[in-house]
Amino acid sequence: MTAMPKPRTGPGARRVDPITLEVIRYSLVAMMDETEANLTRTAFSTIIREFKDYSVGLVTARGETIAQGRGSIPSFVADLGTPVLDGVAMWGDDLHDGDYLINNHAGVCGQHLNNVVMYTPIFDGGRIIAFSALRTHWPDVGGGFQARPATEIYQEGIQFRNAKIYKNGKIDVELERIIRYNTRHSDETFGDLEAQIAGCQLAKRRFEDLVARYGWDQVEAAIHECWDQSERYVRQRIRQIPNGRYYAESFLDGDGITDDPVPIRVTVVVEDEDITVDLTDMPPQVAGPLNSGATGGGESAAKVAFKGAVAPFLLPNEGEFRPLKIALKLGTLVSASEDAAMGLWSTPIKTIIDVILKAFSQAIPNEIPAGNNAQYGRGRVRARYAGTRQFWQGGGNTLGGWGAHWGGDGQSALHTTTHGDCRRVPIEVEESEGLGLVRRFELVTDSGGAGRWRGGLGTRMEVVTPTPATATLDFDRSKFPPWGLFGGKDGMPGHGEIHKPGEDQPITGTRVAVQVPAGTRVCAANNGGGGWGDPLERELPAVEWDVRQGYVSREAAIRDYGVVFGADGGIDAPATERNRAARKEAAAG
Repeated sequence: MTAMPKPRTGPGARRVDPITLEVIRYSLVAMMDETEANLTRTAFSTIIREFKDYSVGLVTARGETIAQGRGSIPSFVADLGTPVLDGVAMWGDDLHDGDYLINNHAGVCGQHLNNVVMYTPIFDGGRIIAFSALRTHWPDVGGGFQARPATEIYQEGIQFRNAKIYKNGKIDVELERIIRYNTRHSDETFGDLEAQIAGCQLAKRRFEDLVARYGWDQVEAAIHECWDQSERYVRQRIRQIPNGRYYAESFLDGDGITDDPVPIRVTVVVEDEDITVDLTDMPPQVAGPLNSGATGGGESAAKVAFKGAVAPFLLPNEGEFRPLKIALKLGTLVSASEDAAMGLWSTPIKTIIDVILKAFSQAIPNEIPAGNNAQYGRGRVRARYAGTRQFWQGGGNTLGGWGAHWGGDGQSALHTTTHGDCRRVPIEVEESEGLGLVRRFELVTDSGGAGRWRGGLGTRMEVVTPTPATATLDFDRSKFPPWGLFGGKDGMPGHGEIHKPGEDQPITGTRVAVQVPAGTRVCAANNGGGGWGDPLERELPAVEWDVRQGYVSREAAIRDYGVVFGADGGIDAPATERNRAARKEAAAG
């Protein structure tokens, strides 16, 4: 059982006047916003510059979250402290101003190795008071391609465990060479690395300015007061949730090697002002690359679901998670050993978050959405630029439908719950960087689950490879699609196809990697979100609008929503009400 730190005596007990408290609170927010903007502006790779796959934060010398950027990836919430503390334990007093360390060690971070944390110490009066830390997705860290299933972490790339890439303000040229000759995208990687360093420097400088203005004692007291306020708010919210044990389950399509379903079972325990997310019934770690460590796996999923259910609009800090306890046992899918393959670690996390929310729906039904897209759903093409070590890739559609909720339809064409504010890379950017020709990118009619409130629509993307390439399909939740809640129907399951020129039968599957000639079409359709509530209770103007926009076909409107169309092509409201009443009566008895 792991629990969030309890309130501290000392700094938290000192009072800060309300005006100063708010100035310090929103200064922390502003410096995170500025750091994110600077990182986005200066990064080289598309995945950071356009997609925003990063996390920005400040943590104390004890690894507690002071502040975190609002545009950060949700699955990175409040987890920068663990890799920083690992470095403190490793280096001890040998940490100096101008040292920049990197950490992606699977046993510490528990994620795929591309997610590299960089951090640097912040001093006051000769002692470390905090660290600025940035996690960014490096374009490549060596190893095999993720579509070729790894069975151990060593096949997935190079690991850095608190390596000093900069020492006393100067780059370590030997470590630089190691990175350069173990990555396929070295120019992008070093461009991103310099942007990461600049981000750490900016957050560090802004925090130093704040401390210089108010003094560390005052700033520290304000930080603790912010934590205490967040904790009080969250405990107040939890008191509004009925006590009890709430269980939910679903399945992954396979373990990354076989197509045998993998069970996801969770229990949420609400007790007065505390919540326990119990993940002890998770399956053992699997042979394929779907594993994660405790920090990047079980703890991450529990925090994201907890925050979404209890305090979605609260700015993340340490105090928010004090009422949360996370029950884990070693050696499971979400607390795997450090040598387990983790290349596709994020795939299960999306479903686990969704299942935790499904458990919460039993306690607070009107505050929890139906099942979400919760998968990558990618059809991708990849090849080497002739005569170089550099690779290009295209496709990668990750947009699907979110689940409907009480009072509203699900959003269409969004990334998953673990992606947050990640943006869809514009088609023009993909094509201008030589990443293939995008022939089609569209919403899929009838993909959102029917309900009183409809699930969001999934998307379909088709890419044509301009050269011989490796084409891959990477899907999950095709067998177990996003579920409807309280009478709503499931969303459309995702699927993909590879069409080689001159061949009649497409290649299909959830995880496929094949060599293809130029002119091959790779199609990927992503899940729609689940519906919420009885479809026969959906308001007729909403159904009419959906049909007019092409979100719902006339056939589905008749089948799922009980609509009767008149001779003029419009909805016949009296006939529809009679039809719906008859269908409800038949269903009841």
